[in-house]
Amino acid sequence: MNQPGGKVGGKGAETRFPMANVEVKPRKNGSILFYSMDKDGVVDAYSQHEARPPEPGDIKWVAVCWIRQHEFH
Repeated sequence: MNQPGGKVGGKGAETRFPMANVEVKPRKNGSILFYSMDKDGVVDAYSQHEARPPEPGDIKWVAVCWIRQHEFH
């Protein structure tokens, strides 16, 4: 989520999925949920993503939550 001049909703700070040719714009109180693997544990190449930078002077807040299907070693 970006915060230009103390307000949410400026330009930039999108989450881009280049393999899927999708770009998600940040929204106040919004979130993105996606799976990086299928039910058999095969990586989904279309889940590859990148965080685009906010415009100069804007602030971007990010929180990440990993949920694992199996125990992590």
